[in-house]
Amino acid sequence: MRNAVMIAGTILVMILLLGNPVIASVQENHPLGPEAGKKVEAVASADMRITLNIPIFSPLFSAFPLATVNGEAITLEDFVSNLSSSHGRAEGGSQKKSIGKLDYSKILGRMVNVKLIVQEGKNMGLDDLPTIKESVDAFSRSSLKDLLIEELGKDAKADETEVEKLFKELVKEWKIKSVMFLKEDDAKKMEEEIKSGKGFDEMSAKALEAKLAEGKKESGYFKPKDLQPEIAETVSTMELGAVSPVRKVGLKNKSTGYVIFRLEGVRFPEDAEAKDRVTQAVLEAKKTEAVKDFKRQWIKKYAKIDVKLAKALDFESPKPGIERLLKDKRVIVRMKGEKPITVGEMAAALQQKFYHGMPGAMERMKANKKKAEVLDEMLEERMFRAEALRRGIDKTEQYHSMNNNYKDSLIFDAFVQKVVAPDIQVTEEGMKSYQAEHSKEFTYPEMIRLDSLVFEKLNDAESALAKLKQGADFKWIKANTEGQVPRDAPGFMALDEAVIMTKDLPSAVQKALSGVRSEDLRLYESPAGHFYVLYVQDLVPPREQPFEEVKNTIAQRVFYDKLTKSLEDWFNKLKESADIRIYVAGPEKDKEAGKAN
Repeated sequence: MRNAVMIAGTILVMILLLGNPVIASVQENHPLGPEAGKKVEAVASADMRITLNIPIFSPLFSAFPLATVNGEAITLEDFVSNLSSSHGRAEGGSQKKSIGKLDYSKILGRMVNVKLIVQEGKNMGLDDLPTIKESVDAFSRSSLKDLLIEELGKDAKADETEVEKLFKELVKEWKIKSVMFLKEDDAKKMEEEIKSGKGFDEMSAKALEAKLAEGKKESGYFKPKDLQPEIAETVSTMELGAVSPVRKVGLKNKSTGYVIFRLEGVRFPEDAEAKDRVTQAVLEAKKTEAVKDFKRQWIKKYAKIDVKLAKALDFESPKPGIERLLKDKRVIVRMKGEKPITVGEMAAALQQKFYHGMPGAMERMKANKKKAEVLDEMLEERMFRAEALRRGIDKTEQYHSMNNNYKDSLIFDAFVQKVVAPDIQVTEEGMKSYQAEHSKEFTYPEMIRLDSLVFEKLNDAESALAKLKQGADFKWIKANTEGQVPRDAPGFMALDEAVIMTKDLPSAVQKALSGVRSEDLRLYESPAGHFYVLYVQDLVPPREQPFEEVKNTIAQRVFYDKLTKSLEDWFNKLKESADIRIYVAGPEKDKEAGKAN
């Protein structure tokens, strides 16, 4: 869908002031390249043109032609649609940072190439293929509905109060200080002492000192989702400064713990991305409600549902059976100005959803439970189409542009599948040549198994390294040498036992290990100030992957490369006889104008 929000990105459009464009030779940096030859129109002199800075998402210029290919225009609307499908578009103009980096000339050049292929496909009659006609028909119905839904929700706004409430719930963090006991009696004893008037800090300190409980002396902040459900539920009902009753919790080792905690504070950290997500969610909910409200009003005004008949229908019973119901002409829904919905049509819709040609499937799939859902879908399809036609959405440029672009994409794909792809041959010899030319891409990386000693002081590391070089056993040194850094120390890096790819190690470690072989030892100082004695237990050098293992991947790449080359040949061939006219220059043509925007 085209976003009408104007953003900083602009196209510099050349509009001729007098007469027809003059045929001229193409410069090397033209969007279509020099191969377009004299068939591309250029402006003969500077005094015959003006430069406009046009916001590319502005609806005011949507029908403006940027180029023509054999008389068919590529409009600004087409360009924006292509830009959206290729790069996506976020709400609220968040593309501002990336839009200026796009090469408009290349994008327009690709669009011209596609237009040439589509025109050739139409000349071959590909647009008359039944599969393409059916797909376009289905897409047109879907796009009509989508555009109506977009219009129904265009005035919806996110309620700021609701956004703020949901945002706070999302980012809320509780400041909690807790202690955990393994024995329930110890936890209960502390609970009773606190009730008798003793302080939480005093009692938790005693429990920790006596090793009856585990915990930290400092409090910490926790999001509700990071707490066990029973803890989060308890905290949500507590006042600031309150102490919880004993709460039973499950531990990782499948044992049980007993926690007592105090709620010390609550905060709501700033998070712009989270705020945007909440705002968008609230906005989408408002749009959904607008659509639901439209449905309620439309049904009330234009439709009459035979609720009694709908409830009485049994699509699972052998009698009268699905075959009889498919022929049933009784009306379930009458609609003003529209064809009614009959029992037979509803039975057909249910059969399509559940039956799949298997006897008894309707009964097994419990079709009766889906009656209301299917009827609502049928009613919705007709009411949306009727309302869209009443509002004239089918006559809008946006609707036709969407459907034409979709149809062109199908024709392009059909041309590739039926004309280009069949002539492409991928041989085993060609695949092996490709593997040889791209050997680095099909090579197992170097693997390394390390063990390490980590010391606080350089002297200790150097002493251990000297002993190892003299033949001392690494495991004995690791088990019996003092001065080693605890594994839970800040900045500790575990480099032991696991087999990993050398390229996945930190770059400084890779540098320290440069040129090593199995059984080598190296000394390395980490950014945290720790000194590592690195022991290379094993080193597996890079090796080429077997052809049989990678041939499917190579086949796909070779096919794609040949397909791309064949398409380029088709582009160039069609350009030789094409009438291509360009009315746009990329922003690099006028840097000063670009800076102004």
